[in-house]
Parts: sequence; structure tokens; C-alpha cells
Amino acid sequence: MAYVDLNLLRAKISEIPEKSDFTSVKQRILSANRSEQPEGLFPFVCNPRENAPQDLPFKLEDYLELVDLTGRIV
Repeated sequence: MAYVDLNLLRAKISEIPEKSDFTSVKQRILSANRSEQPEGLFPFVCNPRENAPQDLPFKLEDYLELVDLTGRIV
């Protein structure tokens, strides 16, 4: 998931993840700003220790931090 969101950064098409068109990270950021769940994407759990089999097993904030920090390294 993070690999796909970082493709445009690696290709030097985009400088930052939130400006990477057609990526789930941009869609997630825009939806989070509106307090919405993006359509067609699995939600993140609120508490990674909860049993939520349909949700991704970490928090949105942690994923965004991972993409941001990795994007700075690439």
C-alpha cells in the first residue's frame, strides 16, 4: 500500500504525498479533512489492539507518518 502511494514521488512526478494525484493517500487525506471514510478503501482501526477483521491493523495517522517519512527518504 505505501509502496504504491510512493510511486509518484520516486518517479519525481510529485514532490509530496498529499499532492500525488490518483493515489489512496491523497484520497485518505482529503477524506480525513472532511471527517469521512474514503469510498472503496478499507478503514484503519481506531485502536490497533482492537479485533476489527475488516479494518487495516493500524491508525491512519501512523500510515500517513510512514508515507511522509519514507517519501522524504526516497
